[in-house]
Amino acid sequence: MNDESLIIDRAAAAARLSREQVRDWAADKRVFISSVMDGLEDERRAVAEAIRELGAEPIWFEEFGARDQDPEQAYLSEVELSDVYVGILGSRYGSQDAATGYSATHAEYLRAIERGLRVGVWVLDVDDMAGHQRDFLSEVRTYFTTETVDSPERLATRVAARLDAIASEDVAPWCKIGNVILRASSIRDDGTTITVEANVRDRDVAHALQRLRPDGVGAARPVQVVFGDTVGAARPTSVENEVTAGSSTRVVVTLTRDGGQRGPGVLGEVSFNTGTSTYSPDDLAEIGIRRALFDEPNPLGQMGFLAHVPEPLGPLRHTGVTEENLRPILRLALVEALVGSGRASRIVRLLVGPRTRDGQRRLLLEWEGPTRYGQRGQRRQVEGTISV
Repeated sequence: MNDESLIIDRAAAAARLSREQVRDWAADKRVFISSVMDGLEDERRAVAEAIRELGAEPIWFEEFGARDQDPEQAYLSEVELSDVYVGILGSRYGSQDAATGYSATHAEYLRAIERGLRVGVWVLDVDDMAGHQRDFLSEVRTYFTTETVDSPERLATRVAARLDAIASEDVAPWCKIGNVILRASSIRDDGTTITVEANVRDRDVAHALQRLRPDGVGAARPVQVVFGDTVGAARPTSVENEVTAGSSTRVVVTLTRDGGQRGPGVLGEVSFNTGTSTYSPDDLAEIGIRRALFDEPNPLGQMGFLAHVPEPLGPLRHTGVTEENLRPILRLALVEALVGSGRASRIVRLLVGPRTRDGQRRLLLEWEGPTRYGQRGQRRQVEGTISV
């Protein structure tokens, strides 16, 4: 993101969907329930009932039925076909696989992370926890905030609340128009025209969007638009406002693409040979990303500009973004920096851990490079500590 001050609709960020909207979202969603089975029958049943009540399908061993596959592989296959992972951690770690050393719950968690599922993990209020289970919990807390619950009923309530929050984020995706970040109720893009509809609750956001209108003398200046894995310049052609009876303003922003989404660009195609080492375009992208996120040294010296990636974190450090909204807004910043610079075609996976006492947090980022000569880009992954 550029250094222009960001204007964020924080009020809309807290909005939740109606029960009917949540059920519409949940209709085709599969939620995998992961835990040891012995001793947690009541918890698993309560969670499954809560998932069904929302309209989604619980995926749990009790209803798997007969399978040709090895049980462990059957579990992992079901994880891959699911949308959300719900982990329940009690005192026991579970039997360890002879080959991997992981319990079934741990292996399912790792597969869920690998496949990019939405994740929620709850810890039961127990007197003692096995050593392997404590280690597993510490691993989970690197990237996820867990919650301790003291009854099956409380667990079911919290799982339902988490699914509500996931539905809100999926149905009302975040987007960025110029320096304005807001939650949209819909985004339409036909390759030429982008239409963003939103219920705006913040007056500063509504005012900033109104200022994008063409002034009647000439065409509006182009602004950067970011949503999903899409980023590009577009010119606002109209901004429609409808003041509702509540505290929000219905806004429809229509923009015309100004040259379409960028391809790799010149730097995205460059390789570099130092005489002793050769760096591919994907190598240079990784160097730039590590430099931008983790402030790692650039080994290219005076030719370091070949690996340049715009610094995505700076503008976010002064916005007061809540923990709840940090991940989707940080994703926008990364898409703008990586896809916008031609270093990536999309973000594959993003994990952002909770903030520690020293103001740091862990980040894992996986991306896919740009398509070259008809071939899909190479996937790369980095992991490190950020301050935001």
